[in-house]
Amino acid sequence: MATFDPPRHRGSSFLHRHRSSSSSKSNTRTEHTKPTIFEGTDAVARNRKVAVHRIVEAHAALASGSTRQSPTSPDPVESNLMRLNEVRAFRHFLRMWDHNVAPDPEFDHVLLAYREDRDFERDAIEHFFKRIDTWHKNDEESKAVSKKANKERKKVEKHDKSGKVLKEEAASQDQLLEECTTMEGLAQLLWTLMHDQRRPLAPQLLSEYTEAMKRRYKMNS
Repeated sequence: MATFDPPRHRGSSFLHRHRSSSSSKSNTRTEHTKPTIFEGTDAVARNRKVAVHRIVEAHAALASGSTRQSPTSPDPVESNLMRLNEVRAFRHFLRMWDHNVAPDPEFDHVLLAYREDRDFERDAIEHFFKRIDTWHKNDEESKAVSKKANKERKKVEKHDKSGKVLKEEAASQDQLLEECTTMEGLAQLLWTLMHDQRRPLAPQLLSEYTEAMKRRYKMNS
């Protein structure tokens, strides 16, 4: 199974930062008012899709062999931090990749207390793995419904009514995060940071993922 393992330097096309002093000067006042949505660590659509696939795969592999916590009993500290500061946690990771992202001293202060008892990077990554998995499933469901609508429009209308609550909940949950990043952008950012050759993010989690994938493929072979 191929994985991303690019060196982190300015010449790497995979880690190309989407910023340019010349382009920023040419932006109109209207463009400055638009929120910037992070779309990935490079401009190659295929790389972004592969990153989503890897994250979904990693989430499934880790969940199948996890002994840290029951999925029906989420840790209240981790859940509360992610629920209230999800966007700031994303920007914390984005700042690791792009040092031009504005600092957040207040959030850094929160992390100091959090890290006294827990591993923030690991907790945040696992949280985002779940979010990407849910995001992906919802996206796939939407695509399936749209495809079916071309053939069975009346049946789809009934399906939309039955799935209205699920879709509304997913839309509400993703709203703030979707204002900052795409699903592909978030997945590629996490995968890139975890495979940084000089300073990988959450190396223990990556090691557990690798071992989980070995067990998974051994069981399926």
